[in-house]
Amino acid sequence: MTFQDTFQAYMLQLAADGRSGHTINQYRRHLARFANWLDETNRPTEIHDIDHQDLAAFLASESATHDAAGKKKRPTSINTIRSSLKTFFCFVHAAGYAPRNAGRLIRRAICGDPPPRAMSESEELRFKKALKDHPCKRDRVLFRLMLQTGIRIGSALGLDIEDLDFENGRIWLRTMKGARVDAKGIPEPVSNEVSGYVDGQGRGAVFQGRDGRRLSARHAQRVFSRIVEKAGLGDWITPHCLRHTYATRLYEASNDLILVKEAMTHRSISSTVVYLSSVQTVRSSCILVG
Repeated sequence: MTFQDTFQAYMLQLAADGRSGHTINQYRRHLARFANWLDETNRPTEIHDIDHQDLAAFLASESATHDAAGKKKRPTSINTIRSSLKTFFCFVHAAGYAPRNAGRLIRRAICGDPPPRAMSESEELRFKKALKDHPCKRDRVLFRLMLQTGIRIGSALGLDIEDLDFENGRIWLRTMKGARVDAKGIPEPVSNEVSGYVDGQGRGAVFQGRDGRRLSARHAQRVFSRIVEKAGLGDWITPHCLRHTYATRLYEASNDLILVKEAMTHRSISSTVVYLSSVQTVRSSCILVG
């Protein structure tokens, strides 16, 4: 059985297991990268011929440690590739496609996730100015909604007209981590913007492309990057940074972690505590500058 055959079988299994589209796409990207490396290096393509030495060679190569532009990846990013390969080859062995588990020796590197990085107040003002000047109303509404509510880009793009409850000032999030559904309150100014944007739309996705289909995350990220560049900000500012900025501003204003936890729809307070260090770092910097 070839690697490509087991690759497709694994994609089917992930879908059968109810894994999210985001998770499946991540596995697909990582395994496709490995498949390309096998081809480029003339390695075995029969699944039972791939062993732990092949995986070690791949994980030590630039195909795994660098991105398409040749920039070295963060240790946490490389860890996700390790996890994808380890889980895939565990499936291959359990399904009986190979006599041994080639991923049994893979270990994640010991590294801590960096604290969430939010925009400073001046950076946020520059971003808002560039967003205000952006010609596309759809994009302006999308990113303002994310900045003022802290919702993830997947949740924002997953919104349908039926999920908007303007009367009660909330939206229903049906595309969340863990396949949860939750209601999220939105400030009145943003609610009015969204209401004006969707006025006249009957059903379907709130944020659509020119073809009438739901806007893809990849396209939204490209647009976001152009706005960030127009604002003269660093490329570390991603759509997810809007979520961090929202949480940081909320904690600065309230000093209440439980409030932030609920607003961010975190399951565990440990996911929220990281914003303590983020805010304290900003405060320390302000003191030193002062």
